[in-house]
Amino acid sequence: MIVEELRDAALARLAALGREKGAE
Repeated sequence: MIVEELRDAALARLAALGREKGAE
């Protein structure tokens, strides 16, 4: 279990959500 991997995945999700909201 690597914390860095979980954090990276979470940041990627937030970035994707931010892009979608910004597109609107």
